[in-house]
Amino acid sequence: MNLYTVDEIRAAEAAAGVALHDGTLARRAAHAVAELAWTTWLRGLVNPSVAVLAGPGNNGADALLAAHLLITRGVQVVLVEPLAPGKSALRASARSDLPPAIESNDHLPTPPRPFDLIIDGLLGIGARPVKNGPMAAVIQQVNAAGVPVLSIDVPSGMDADTGALSDGAMCIQASRTVTMIGPKRGLATYQGAAVAGQISVASLGLHVGTTRCLLDDAATLASLFLREDGTVHKGRRGDVWILGGAEGMTGAAWIASTAALATGAGRVFAALESVASAAGIQRSPQIQTRTWATPVPERAAMVIGCGLGQSSDALVALEAAVSHPGPLLLDADALNLLAQSSTAAAALAQRHAPAVLTPHPLEAARLMGVSAAAIQQDRFAAVRALALRFNAVAVLKGNGSLISGAGSASTWVSASGHPILATGGTGDCLAGLIGGLLARGLPPLDAARLGTWIHGRAAELEAARLGGSCGLNLARLADTCARVTNELQRSRFN
Repeated sequence: MNLYTVDEIRAAEAAAGVALHDGTLARRAAHAVAELAWTTWLRGLVNPSVAVLAGPGNNGADALLAAHLLITRGVQVVLVEPLAPGKSALRASARSDLPPAIESNDHLPTPPRPFDLIIDGLLGIGARPVKNGPMAAVIQQVNAAGVPVLSIDVPSGMDADTGALSDGAMCIQASRTVTMIGPKRGLATYQGAAVAGQISVASLGLHVGTTRCLLDDAATLASLFLREDGTVHKGRRGDVWILGGAEGMTGAAWIASTAALATGAGRVFAALESVASAAGIQRSPQIQTRTWATPVPERAAMVIGCGLGQSSDALVALEAAVSHPGPLLLDADALNLLAQSSTAAAALAQRHAPAVLTPHPLEAARLMGVSAAAIQQDRFAAVRALALRFNAVAVLKGNGSLISGAGSASTWVSASGHPILATGGTGDCLAGLIGGLLARGLPPLDAARLGTWIHGRAAELEAARLGGSCGLNLARLADTCARVTNELQRSRFN
């Protein structure tokens, strides 16, 4: 699925405006809003009641036109208009079409009425952050009301391009968002993904065209798998070397190793700081143990960083790893050391072999020499900058993980994930999953996209099994990753 910037949507609107009568798009948007409100929440209710939040601009016009359609169906509508109308002629026309006696307030009625639904048409895709004033007060009321919220285009207060909220800014927490013309990329990542609820798309009869941001889903990703026949063997599936597991941190290497097996690596080697560290790995007889000093075969996929630590020996291991001629993935402490070593950073940027980086926002911030907040304020720009600086595929982890490669102009958003992943070791799991796919011969961008989605989908399944976001067992997660991998492959080849 394509994800669009505000500028791309504006261009489609402008092109359509040449061919369509004034107000056509607004009427189509209003119909989409009213129909979704009716079929999802209101149909079958006795005397349904809706609060319609109408901002001063064209988003408010959409809300007012939707209010008119709902009134014709017998819905009791109360308007909330916290600001004086702007200069939008379309909004003025929509407001004049409503019954003169319709109730209107500049805030939600106090005490809150038992509304069946709140329709959010306060702000559109071009709005500035809301930090105070009447609009902020209404947003606070809505979020505390305990009533389902349907947002028009984007939840009011959200940045449609980045999904971020600036410090102190207010945003509607929607139950559902009906986004117009095409999905905005900010709805798919970070805070935008957290506040949008379930997303519906109303195309309004327009075609936006190509874009450089795409949403990854199962159907798209299954096509990336390489076909195997009955003669496949462990040698063709490839080797993964997990370089990490310093003293006291062998668990991270074990997690990554089991994940590499889950995505089908032929053989997995855990290269640990010392032979003495290997005791914790022996519970998995498929995982062979080596040390950091053991030469890594040239064709093996190397994953470095899981439990690596930041000792001088770890730095030596990293600086050697960046010259590895086979596929390379850097995670965790390897990224922290990379941020400290100009030698390793320069060598990585000059590599010809595939490389993948899997930072969380703080690790990305260290790599780029900025704050984590700066990374999160524009995750799309950050993941592109990481990929280009280090000549690699970058996976910027988080809610709506982003994947981008130095050799591609596009950025992908993973459509899977769950808060159950907010626990130690899940990043090691992701690193191993991608490492296993690299060993099988997938290009680094494909391996990163597949591994990220498999990781997120397995987390969703584990959360459903456990009934919430606590208690994730990483051994069980690896097993579920294997099941998701097999299901994707079957959908591709069966």
